[in-house]
Parts: sequence; structure tokens; C-alpha cells
Amino acid sequence: MSVNAACINFRPDPESIPDAHAALAPGEAWQVDGGRGTTAPMILREGRLYLAGADRQVRALDVETGAELWHRRLPGPILGGVLLGDSLLFVASARPDDRIHALDLATGRTAWTAAAGDLPEPLALAGGAVAGVNRRGHLVGFDARTGAVRFRRRVGRTRLQPIAAEAAFLVAAGDSVLRIEPDSGRVVARGRLPVLPLEWQAARERIVLTGADSSVVALEPATFSVAWRAILDGPVLGPLTFRGDTAWAVTRRGTIYELTLPGPRTRVVARLGEPITTGVTPLGRHLLVGGADGALRALTREGAVAWRVNLSWNITVDPVPVPGGFLAAGGDGDLH
Repeated sequence: MSVNAACINFRPDPESIPDAHAALAPGEAWQVDGGRGTTAPMILREGRLYLAGADRQVRALDVETGAELWHRRLPGPILGGVLLGDSLLFVASARPDDRIHALDLATGRTAWTAAAGDLPEPLALAGGAVAGVNRRGHLVGFDARTGAVRFRRRVGRTRLQPIAAEAAFLVAAGDSVLRIEPDSGRVVARGRLPVLPLEWQAARERIVLTGADSSVVALEPATFSVAWRAILDGPVLGPLTFRGDTAWAVTRRGTIYELTLPGPRTRVVARLGEPITTGVTPLGRHLLVGGADGALRALTREGAVAWRVNLSWNITVDPVPVPGGFLAAGGDGDLH
């Protein structure tokens, strides 16, 4: 059970980009160190990018210049990205810290901090409360303004984050979905999940689940009944991306699907057969996807590769559109 130390962190150079795919690639405005192990989501608001990662750093950057506006180093890695409130940024710092930190958006100073347990998934905000499910299977909720404890309820272990819907928290617990009141943590409704969910999200006033059986299922949030269902060629990688009546999904086979609602009608955009490791980011006439090989690919809506650029291995966070371009994070702390 030994490892040759010479192989640690070995990353061969990425494959060269064919001229046809490099000529139309966008020009790079700036590149900075964004911190290793950036975790999703990173969020853009009013010209500032907020991000955090496994290197324990939380950062705010100016989008136009890439200049760092502030950063904080917390006692534990941040595994669930950032969550933005009106004036506060919330992050969950994992072991050995096991706390939620509320930071001022403008300065990064601590507004409050509270013991929550190890929170490996993103947080959610509903009804003035911020909440997350820790590794012990407890949903913990705190007042978003003061950090006062609102509730601590046993829901069972889950690998899915809570989501906010209809001013309540929804939690996936085994084969059930629970609606939990944000003031007291009381379970006010319970339903059965139609699939074993790998991911779920609130989108277009519905709850969209991607299943281990290669299905995508939308639930009515009030009744948990199935609104629509689609079957793809494999389990979906990450959440879907919605723009109006259109959604895009990437399966673990490297197939990009377009879903048109209502229905939905499904169309294969491309079968890349590549190690795709992000969701789809629509950008103008193109669809952006990142891969484990460090390549960021732009496809036309018809599925042809329009251009490709190399970042560092591997790209796990979806690019973020900004006016006139986009932000992309490589796997080695490089932010472009």
C-alpha cells in the first residue's frame, strides 16, 4: 500500500489545440490566482465575483480587472461554494471548524459565526433563515441576520443540499422529500421521490431531479406530483441549466442534450465522448462545457466545436457569464 512519491500531482501537458479550434477562441482579459479547489457555486453580483474553495479561502474579485477586493482564510475547507444574501455572504467551513460564517459582502468582515457540524454541500436561504444538512444527518437552521439558532432537526444522512421553495426548505431524505418550516424546523409536508436523485434544483417554479436511472423528473413543489419526465442516455452530470423554456444537460457519457419545455422535447446537441466535468453554460450562440482534460469547449447550438482553450486540469466549476465575456476556473487555482 505504498505510492511512488514521484507520481504525486503529475499532470502531463494538455493536448495541443487544433488551429481550427484555436483561431476563434476568445482573448484573455486577465488571469489571477483564484485559489485551489474552487467549489461550486461561485456567484457574480454587481460586478463582483464571490468564490471559495478547499484551500479555506473566501475571495471577492472585481470582474473588470481581476483585482482582489478582499479575502478571508477560514479554519476549514469550504466544500459547498458560496451563498449570497442581501448584504451577507454565507459559507460553511468543514472540519476542523464545522461552522457557518456570515461575512459582509463589502468588506469580508465576520458578521456572525455559528457551530453547525460538518456541512459538505451548499447552503440554502429561505424565510430569513440559512440552513444546511451536516454529515450526522441534521438540518441546522440559523437566523440569517443574527446567527441565532432557529432549529436543529434530524432528517437522515443525504448527499443533497437543502433547497428553498415556496418560502420553505425542501430536504431529500432517503426516498422521501420533506418540506420544513424555516422558523421552527417543523416538517409540514412529506412526499415520495419518484427516482433516486443524484442532484436536484429549483427551476421554473418546479423541483427538477436527475436520477440514477438516467431520468430527469420535474415535481410540482406544492404536491410533489410529477409534472414531466425525460429519459436520457445516462445519468446527468450536475444540475441542468435553464434559459427561458430551454434546458441543457450533460450525461456521464459525454452527451449534451437540449430539452424544450413544456413536454419536454429532447434533442441531442452533441455526443462528445470526452471526459466532461461541468454542466452547460449558454453564452450567446455557444454552449460552454469544461472537461477533466483541462479543455474548455464552445459548441454551436448545432453541436459543432466552435473553439477550444486550455485551462489547468480539471475543470469542475461551471463558467460564469459576464457582460462581454465569461469567467472560467481551472483546476489548479487559475481563474481566467
